[in-house]
Amino acid sequence: MASSAVLRGRIEKKGGRRSSLKSRRSALLNMPIDLILEITDELSPADKIIFATTCRAIRNTVGRGQFPSDTYEDRQERFEYLAGMCRDMPNHWVCEECMRYHRIDTSDTSVQSRPTCPLADRYGRYNQPLTPIPGDEYELGRRHVQLALKYTRMGDSLLPRHRQYLRRLTAARQYSLSYPWETKLMVTAKIIPRIVDGRFLLRSLCEYRQSSKPVTRELIASESVCPHQQVFPPRDDDWSNDAFHQNLRQFHKAVNDSFETPGKEVHSHCPHCFTDFSVTTTTKCIRISVWMDLGTESSPLDPAWRSFVHSADLDPIDEVEYNEPGRVRELYSSEEE
Repeated sequence: MASSAVLRGRIEKKGGRRSSLKSRRSALLNMPIDLILEITDELSPADKIIFATTCRAIRNTVGRGQFPSDTYEDRQERFEYLAGMCRDMPNHWVCEECMRYHRIDTSDTSVQSRPTCPLADRYGRYNQPLTPIPGDEYELGRRHVQLALKYTRMGDSLLPRHRQYLRRLTAARQYSLSYPWETKLMVTAKIIPRIVDGRFLLRSLCEYRQSSKPVTRELIASESVCPHQQVFPPRDDDWSNDAFHQNLRQFHKAVNDSFETPGKEVHSHCPHCFTDFSVTTTTKCIRISVWMDLGTESSPLDPAWRSFVHSADLDPIDEVEYNEPGRVRELYSSEEE
């Protein structure tokens, strides 16, 4: 049996460790409980649940938290929670279809889309891809945006294979299309992603040419620069005169102005998503440039993303109002400067 002196020495040694650990407690844990609760009241449900996982003391103070009962808000908050927990996990991405983590496949890019979840295909309810004009040679999924933004933020902490994957996710894509059986139309396109200030930006440059003939508006009759802007919208008598419907004619107006002023670059924007675009017409070609702001490292239910991706199963998006023409184009160009 140990003597009383030895036992007393052990107790004093343990007490010294406790005192040392207490002195090294974080400043947050030394704050008054009322102040901690005031801070957590300002957090979203997802952030509050993540905050509660930091340590036992915080969990005992603020509780475990819970998601809202509304179905739409619940799903968005659950995704934000998973994304937050996955924030520093370079080998995983969060699937918005099954609401789980999946391991990355470094061959899965917007050029060769192959998600590691069988539910996350182009027919999924939430995982609708974005396809810039023209054609379907580039299919950008929300997971590509999610991973590219995460890897860029993690920076020097990435392993070489993750850096290589980031380069593939943000690589430019250039291709050509031809339609000799129709109008002998030749189309060249270049798509260039860029991450600026934690936002995923996308620029598309397209040229339409027709051999041996001057170009006409009909060459791009089926094209649109975003889900809201088409070259030839329905006839005026099918449209109401309210501001919403008139805003859907911005691309149509820009194309007309471009044909009336050959060689001049006509700039415009879409009021219903974060898109700037320009049209330049000569006798030989029609050149269209599009700048898109696809948002930050957030849920695929974020209006900034959903405004570009249509799904018949989800309610239409009307929260996005783009009232700063040229902002996206300037932000994209700022990285070059």
